[in-house]
Amino acid sequence: MDFDDKGNCKCHDDHFLVGEESVGEQSCIHKDQMPSITSGYSLIQFDRIISYNGDGMTSLELDSLFASHLFMTSASRCEFSRKQSRKDIDSCSSLMNLCIMHSFDEAAAPCKLLQSIQRNRSDPMKQLVYTQRNEEIPYQEGVGFKMKFEEEGMEFRLARYRITGEFVGLEKLSNQLLPCLDENSLLETGIQIKFGRPSKVVAKCFMSDLMEYETFFWELFLVDTSRSCGQDGFDCLIPVPIQINEERFVRRFIVVDTVSGRTSSQLEIMRVTSDITLHFVLKEGSPSMIYVPVLMIEYVEYKVQDNNDSNITTTFRVAFSMITTKFWNYSKISFAFLAILAIFLWAFFAYQYDARNRKQDSVSFEQNGSLPFSYAIVLIAIGMRTIALTLLSFLVISSSIYYAFYTIQSDVFLILPSSREEQQIFEYGLYSVFLMYTFSISYSIYRQCNVKVLFLDWDSIKESSSSCWRKIMIANEFKRLSLYRKTKLEITLLMISPFLFSHKRENVVELFASSFFYFALSHFLQYAWNFLITERFMREPFVQRYIDLSTLANISTIILTDQFNGYLLYTRSPNSLENLEDFSFRKNSLVLEGAPSGCQVFEVHLSQDFVNTFNQLYEGNNLQDLEEFLQSFLKQTLDSSSKGFQYHVRQTSRVEKVLRTVPFEARGKHSSNVFIPLDEDSFGIDNSFTKSLLLGIELELIIHDFITLVLACTIFRHSQLYALVFTYSVHCLRTAVTRYFSTRNLAKKSFFPEQFLSK
Repeated sequence: MDFDDKGNCKCHDDHFLVGEESVGEQSCIHKDQMPSITSGYSLIQFDRIISYNGDGMTSLELDSLFASHLFMTSASRCEFSRKQSRKDIDSCSSLMNLCIMHSFDEAAAPCKLLQSIQRNRSDPMKQLVYTQRNEEIPYQEGVGFKMKFEEEGMEFRLARYRITGEFVGLEKLSNQLLPCLDENSLLETGIQIKFGRPSKVVAKCFMSDLMEYETFFWELFLVDTSRSCGQDGFDCLIPVPIQINEERFVRRFIVVDTVSGRTSSQLEIMRVTSDITLHFVLKEGSPSMIYVPVLMIEYVEYKVQDNNDSNITTTFRVAFSMITTKFWNYSKISFAFLAILAIFLWAFFAYQYDARNRKQDSVSFEQNGSLPFSYAIVLIAIGMRTIALTLLSFLVISSSIYYAFYTIQSDVFLILPSSREEQQIFEYGLYSVFLMYTFSISYSIYRQCNVKVLFLDWDSIKESSSSCWRKIMIANEFKRLSLYRKTKLEITLLMISPFLFSHKRENVVELFASSFFYFALSHFLQYAWNFLITERFMREPFVQRYIDLSTLANISTIILTDQFNGYLLYTRSPNSLENLEDFSFRKNSLVLEGAPSGCQVFEVHLSQDFVNTFNQLYEGNNLQDLEEFLQSFLKQTLDSSSKGFQYHVRQTSRVEKVLRTVPFEARGKHSSNVFIPLDEDSFGIDNSFTKSLLLGIELELIIHDFITLVLACTIFRHSQLYALVFTYSVHCLRTAVTRYFSTRNLAKKSFFPEQFLSK
């Protein structure tokens, strides 16, 4: 190369001058060593340009100044030189970098020429793009050392290259992949690549902060601690495949590109990483071993002149997954078993509902010609409840197995699922459970807000003024009892809030299992406190308090939850209300004929004749005749030869008490009335007539609160406060609706003006 009179570069006659003077040193290429491709090499297509007008991504083709400067020199030396000198190696490396700038487009001149050179060269040359099929890349090679959770960290090395292809050196992975962070930021955020421990860090900065960022090209390596690294430090390094924009796998990548989009005038397009995921896959059959990890990168591009002050966000994740084919095969079998169980439970509960609302020898639905709409709604609600509980059981068991092994294991056996497909199984299952269980719990509350409640005064009917106010007192006490719960959601949310705020759980399986544990623990502690402290030393249980108060007032309560089924609180006292100083009313209270001593609560199964007479008097608003009829019925003084107006007290077996089956003698159209005593031996009186109150479905309400909380945490992933507020809002709405409609129902069904009931 010579210089002309003006000092400009000048080549001999058989050479061509290449390169851009404004960028760097120009060079001469002999005419016999011109690259086989000499056109279109400087045109770079940008397809992921962020549009800020809401039109999505746009495309643009630019004549790149750096591509124009480097291509001819690098291509000529790489294609024709065989000396394997440092300059020759750097030239091929520079050609690789130019292919990266073209986003690995196989039709682009640098990539096309690079493939041609690799095919024609006899000496080995580093492959830029993997030749295997994409689905085979993550499982192509295993790491030869075992992993443990207590390991301090996994070591990675980065090879740094300049755009000219020059190898700068090896360096330990720290924050090079997040240029928006300073040297210490990554450590301060707590991101460390530890085996089996997913992590995430988000880096934000302004575009202007990266305008002068020097562009480097990188290769990532995992350090195999079971091998010696040798003199050059490369013997222990395992290359990590790089997946670009969910497409091809390559060996080299770029973090911030400020050279591809630079034209002769200025920098017009900047390419930046938006999402980086280092993904590990555990070996099937040997989960303490891993395949070579994959670094997945997604890029976005910005127009510099329009968005100098815009925010640039880069997210770096570390994810772990394993091949869980066997686990999900066993899960399918378990789910199939639970599904079959759900079908049997649905059939059982539907049959029990039918037995409580229709006699066996009455007109069938087939004879009637149609299924009543209300009956169909009941069947749907029962079905949704059983399906929701079955699916919830599956989710709890599966997530608990994952979380338990993940938490307590030292040698790797199982890790949390990190693939989007596996987590979506839990997410969609959670959404389905929430919708179905919300419908089920809404129907349960609807039924409770439509039960028939009557207060039967055993004092003389002539004392009407006294009777009225005692009834109002008992009605208000019943209203308070209908909204009472032994656990408080406010306390539960307060107890689990430190857990929610201390750890942001991105994995829905971990969130589900850990939330279930803390939620169940908080309710267990509240139940234990109530049972061991509150109800023993501080106050009487609310249910027993209501029964005692009703006994003192000499007023029995009749609750009809179904057409032929309900509850009777036979709280009849031999003493008048004036003898309040006599606290032996429990021992001396009158007992229903044939009932065990001290038993005051009964589940009643009524006959067709009794229900017909009751409904006739009830719907005619004839309260005085209705009370006389009920008093005569309970005293067994009705003058009737029909067994439909007689009752008998029947003891039940343990199985009948658990399943709450309808007695056989109460199922026919001409059956008698059957009273089943519910004493302390029947798993506590709280499990008797409280089935018609919130207290009786408290477990269902707790489950609904838990499902709502987990659903809110998945929706508001980055704001646990919103999740807590949403859960508490649903609880308050549910309570307010129940209070409003239960008060109206109590006033209507008990023949009380609503203004006499407390707000």
